[in-house]
Amino acid sequence: FVTPPLRFEGRQLKLNLAVDGGGFVRVGLLDQDGQVIEGRSVANCVPLTGDQLDATVTWKGGSDLGTTNPVRIRVQMRKARIFAFRFSGT
Repeated sequence: FVTPPLRFEGRQLKLNLAVDGGGFVRVGLLDQDGQVIEGRSVANCVPLTGDQLDATVTWKGGSDLGTTNPVRIRVQMRKARIFAFRFSGT
């Protein structure tokens, strides 16, 4: 799924999630026009697994969002549930 454009404060994206065995969550960032933000694609995301209350989304190269407002969040997931997300850090 893809969110509508979101405004935020912070440098990291945190997720509260539960992933069953063999599943994953990957996140990509898009600009407000739906174009992938360089280095923040779903393909570059380190898969999140397990049951985590405050998992930091990380891409190859780090967890800094690397962008300004607004963004759309693209989520790819299998055998997983996301309960909440938040932006964190300065």
